[in-house]
Amino acid sequence: MIKDFFYSKEGHRVDAVWKQTEDMLRFRPLTQAYGVCFTKDGRVLVAKDRRDWGLPGGTLEEGETPQQALIRELDEEVNIDVLTCRPLGVQKLHYPDNPNKDEGERFYQSRWVVIISKIKPRAPDPCDGRVFKRKFIHPTEFNDYVRWGAVHKEVFRLAHQAFLNWQKYGTLR
Repeated sequence: MIKDFFYSKEGHRVDAVWKQTEDMLRFRPLTQAYGVCFTKDGRVLVAKDRRDWGLPGGTLEEGETPQQALIRELDEEVNIDVLTCRPLGVQKLHYPDNPNKDEGERFYQSRWVVIISKIKPRAPDPCDGRVFKRKFIHPTEFNDYVRWGAVHKEVFRLAHQAFLNWQKYGTLR
């Protein structure tokens, strides 16, 4: 278990705890799904909508599984198709000043490793019309773009290892 904290866009402290697991459905409420996405040649996708670079993904809709939400959000936000993906674990967040009252102050977000099958032309998110910036970077640059502390360094380490296994064995393990 890794503990860390960061500050929300509104400047409020958010405490995070990482739990490596593939059995994420037992963690409730599970509100979001984000992916560390790799091209087949090993580049990593980072996305930016307004302020900071981060992982692409978003909120589960009613009746969606985390995997369904991840695949939909990746298509809508960063215009990619998924070849394969595997869960890495969950991040438990304690966010007492969360402006999203539906989500509450304690909730979970899933993290995934993703292999991209197709990169499509950028297009507006059908939900709100935003066009996300995207970059495909070398893995050594990841922590220069995504500065979310110890939890996300571990998430990236696990994702990168799974990607290297995919390259070697043809499967995400």
